[in-house]
Parts: sequence; C-alpha cells; structure tokens
Amino acid sequence: MVLNPHFINFAYFISRLSFFQFIIKPRKRVFVNSESDVSLFVSNLAAEKILEQKEAKLIKAALNFDEIKLKRIYLKHFLDRYPVINKKKQLVDHINKEFITARAHEKLDKVFEKLQNNYCYLAIVKSGKNILGIITLQDILNALVGKMKDEKDKIK
Repeated sequence: MVLNPHFINFAYFISRLSFFQFIIKPRKRVFVNSESDVSLFVSNLAAEKILEQKEAKLIKAALNFDEIKLKRIYLKHFLDRYPVINKKKQLVDHINKEFITARAHEKLDKVFEKLQNNYCYLAIVKSGKNILGIITLQDILNALVGKMKDEKDKIK
C-alpha cells in the first residue's frame, strides 16, 4: 500500500504540533463531587465577577429546590378567588376544578410536579384534616427565582 504524499506531509505537521502540548500548560480541571462543591464553585465564579450575583443566587436556589419544604412558603391567608372556606377553616367550595392537596412537610419539587401533572396552579396545604393555607405555582417559582411581579404589584 502506498501512502499519499499529502497524508505524509499532514502527519509530519501534526507530529510537530504535538511537541507544544508539553510546553503549554493545560488548565486545571475542576472536579465536582457534590452539590456543595457546585455551590462553592458558583460562589467563586461570582467573587471573580465571571457570574453576576443574581445568576449565582439563581443557580444556588435551583440546587436547593429539592430541599425546600412546603411549610416555608405557603400562604397562611386566603383570597376570595381561591378556595372558599368557612369560619372553622374548613373547605366548603372551590373555583372551577378539583383541588390538589399537599402536606406542609412535602418538598417543593414534589408539589411542583404534582401541580404540573394535574394541570393545576394551586394546592391546599393541609396538616391532617386542618387546612393551613394554599400554595400556588407562583409561590413555588418565587422560592426558586425570587419575587416575581403579579397583578398586585404596581407598574412604575
């Protein structure tokens, strides 16, 4: 088998380039073994101004999303456009469709998934038979990305 002269020249050129791999120092590799390593890495990127503080905060919130318990963010009061309750704080009616219930100790990612799977935007937060409050998709997203403006916020 006869080798093409162009191939021989190309191979010679490449072999000469490989010499530089010993002169040029490769970058250190970053090994990440846990979420805390990622969080520390993100903090360092923010400190070095590679990431903005808002971006770092968002990434860290996303890392903690599966750890947040519902009881930290549900609403403890009711609005007239949501579930209707009586003076004993018992659910007597609701608007439009079946309601989803969640326990105060459930993790946000599970409640978020439950709401998505049921095409629902709010859930009743319960402890046993007692109603503690409500949680909406917006509340869950606020826990992840920070306060989002809604119809109650005035546009300036």
